Amino acid sequence: MSWGIHRSGQGYWVRVMTAVVAGVLVLSTAGWLYKQMSAVRLPIKRWDIAVLSPTGQPTVGETIRLFAGDQKFASGILEGVDTVGTTTLLRVVDLRVTDSSFDPIQATTITSAGGFTGVTAKNGVSAIQVFEQVYLQAGVAALAILVGAAFIYLMTALKPGPVDFLISTDGEMKKVNWSTKRDIYRSTLVVIFASLFIASGLFVVDSVFAAFFKFVGVLQQ
Repeated sequence: MSWGIHRSGQGYWVRVMTAVVAGVLVLSTAGWLYKQMSAVRLPIKRWDIAVLSPTGQPTVGETIRLFAGDQKFASGILEGVDTVGTTTLLRVVDLRVTDSSFDPIQATTITSAGGFTGVTAKNGVSAIQVFEQVYLQAGVAALAILVGAAFIYLMTALKPGPVDFLISTDGEMKKVNWSTKRDIYRSTLVVIFASLFIASGLFVVDSVFAAFFKFVGVLQQ
């Protein structure tokens, strides 16, 4: 099955190697995009806040206020509550920051309209994104690979112009008179000895001129 390949069977190795090199570039681009996507900030679905030694009982649906020291800087709606030992985990949505100089992770005290209060645990405030960051990274990288693979297949198998060029290149490569191993060995030796001969000659000439200029006093001894 030719899969619609233009002039199937012709210029095989030039096509294959072109596709391999292009594939390496596509994979490198996909890896770069994967890393870049780790810096993208996804929308936040909710905030989980761990509160230590709470006072009072929070009620789902009431307003939760976040403080940094004595300064209120954010508020949101309590979506759910979980209790583990002396720690209360609040799930807060629609969090609105009223002071942009603060970040929710800086919250030290939590209060509610119903009288609930508590101190946030160390590193107890975390943002829950709409989906895992790795899904975005993997999705973008996979999309880049799929698009790149389709483009490579188009240019090396289907599109007549580029394919004819690759086939012509393959034909020209077959006309090349490649050197034998013995020819390469001899040529290499010639280059090495010629380089050594030229270097030695330049060294001798340089030494003669240096001695002459020292003799006439142009160069200091």
